[in-house]
Amino acid sequence: MPFELGIFFGARYLGINEQRKKNALILERTRFTYQQYISDLNGIDPREHNNDPLIAMRRVRDWLRTASGRTTIPSPTTLLNQYGQFQQNLPALAQQLDFAIDDIPFVDFMYIVGRAVNEQIK
Repeated sequence: MPFELGIFFGARYLGINEQRKKNALILERTRFTYQQYISDLNGIDPREHNNDPLIAMRRVRDWLRTASGRTTIPSPTTLLNQYGQFQQNLPALAQQLDFAIDDIPFVDFMYIVGRAVNEQIK
């Protein structure tokens, strides 16, 4: 990841106007662990999630709210409830596609997530 992150920030600071609009949220398992493996993030202020998906979700939601300027992003409570419902429905959704819950390819998982989101919106 350090290589890709370096390219991202290089494009952000040195690229054309469209690339200079890039924005990123960097999550880390525990606060300041990034300093052990990549000093290039000094001054970026990554957000820790303590390996807790609920904390990570709240951090991403809050970042999206700020970065996008949108006012229509659901509240953290709503997202946490929807996530809990998704977790309950995931085994059945996986079974419908004939996948074991621990062996869903990423592209199929994204399809399942998209389907679940679309059903939440309706």
